[in-house]
Amino acid sequence: MSSFSGNLSNELKKTKKYYFYDGGIVNSLLKNFAALPEREMSGFLLEAFVFRHLLSQLKENMELRFWRTRTGEEIDLILLKDQVPYPIEVKMKRKGLRELKGMKKFLHAYPRVTHAFCITFDEEGHDYLEGKDIFTLPCDRVSEIFDNIR
Repeated sequence: MSSFSGNLSNELKKTKKYYFYDGGIVNSLLKNFAALPEREMSGFLLEAFVFRHLLSQLKENMELRFWRTRTGEEIDLILLKDQVPYPIEVKMKRKGLRELKGMKKFLHAYPRVTHAFCITFDEEGHDYLEGKDIFTLPCDRVSEIFDNIR
């Protein structure tokens, strides 16, 4: 997956991000078939699940990217629909808005973003950050992202 950049000098433009398309291969390689919350790499595995699920539902006017700055702020996934970005953070558990530093910086840098998403293992909620709606959805409802973008 390629990075998203608005040509800002502090954003990484040529980096790539890779996911295993088959989670079973990861389990086999690690010889670990424990439930997701009990896994060491649970955040990575959940992010890969969300990526695969979103990728399978993309329309012609959509694409997936990620965002990272030179100073380390990151958004796990950027869903672009008609070139409008919708940032998506994936967290096993949300500890509050303080942990969404990358989201705050992204929303400040891209004021045309109308709202954003945080996908967690099992939580649901609604917050505001930088004057924007942040919808928290459990991973089994990740498809609802498509219902909430214009």
